[in-house]
Amino acid sequence: MNKFIVSPSIFKQLPLIHKRLFTQVPILKNTLTEEEPVLTESHQSTRTMILNRPKKLNAFTLPMIKMMASYFKGRGRALGTGADIKALTDAINDPSRRHELDGFIDVAYSAFHAFETAKKPVVTLMDGLAVGGAFSFSILSRFNVATENTKIMMPETRFGHFCDVGANFYLPRLKGNIGKYIALTAQMIHAEDALHFGLATHFVPADRLDYVEDCLINLDRPSDENIRATIDRFSIKLDDIATGKMMHDRNKSIIDRCFRFDTIAEILAALQDEGSRFSLDTIEQICQGSPISAALTLEQMRKGSKMTYSECLQMEYKSWKITPVRKSLVF
Repeated sequence: MNKFIVSPSIFKQLPLIHKRLFTQVPILKNTLTEEEPVLTESHQSTRTMILNRPKKLNAFTLPMIKMMASYFKGRGRALGTGADIKALTDAINDPSRRHELDGFIDVAYSAFHAFETAKKPVVTLMDGLAVGGAFSFSILSRFNVATENTKIMMPETRFGHFCDVGANFYLPRLKGNIGKYIALTAQMIHAEDALHFGLATHFVPADRLDYVEDCLINLDRPSDENIRATIDRFSIKLDDIATGKMMHDRNKSIIDRCFRFDTIAEILAALQDEGSRFSLDTIEQICQGSPISAALTLEQMRKGSKMTYSECLQMEYKSWKITPVRKSLVF
């Protein structure tokens, strides 16, 4: 099961404006399931929030985001698949619902800011799909655990959007130019490459996750040192993982050479000149996305590489508020 673990006292760290956003913003229509979208459990030192939209791969709705500064699990095969795109596009296409979209964006960015600035240690158990905003949450964790079921993806350029909610801070800071590759191609990244490129801190087989969770929940002193030691007891080193899915050994040098540029045209030209099957497939993958979205994502990553996390959030928030960008998020 996919999980975030964090102390419930994180809510006490929210600035007043964030507390107001979490309680006063209207909910997007048609985003609630028949059952409660978030279930809660209590433990000795943690609070558990269970994302309960498995049929929608736990796509984020406003009620969920309001609780994302706490410990939560995702039911089903996905930690989360980012925002509920259908709900957002419905709000974009209906001018009378613009305030709902504004509210969703405000709360989302407040949640990410609170999550990133939290002083309490956060552990992510990433056992399944972690797509878009869901992965942006997990990458903020001090301890980000992958399993053999982990699949990471940033598909925003595929539906006319840009990588957001802090992605432009962490993607440019990954090893080499893998961040640009992930953002522009929307390719799936598995656990082995997640570990190699710094997208995960540990690999734990899925059948050991329950033991990890039990030990973490029952820690008397959940310090960074004790948390790391607990996870280390169940983890496996990268050199001991051999599933045949590793991409970096075969193509890392191509990615580093061809994605070092700051424009889409230069990247495509470098891939064309390189001429391998991987390079030609990569060209096709980039071209399947929106050209405007790809260019905007690449430019924001260039700027984000020199910004703080808070500055990246501000840049992305402003991009969200631009009407032409909103209209591009329509199928």
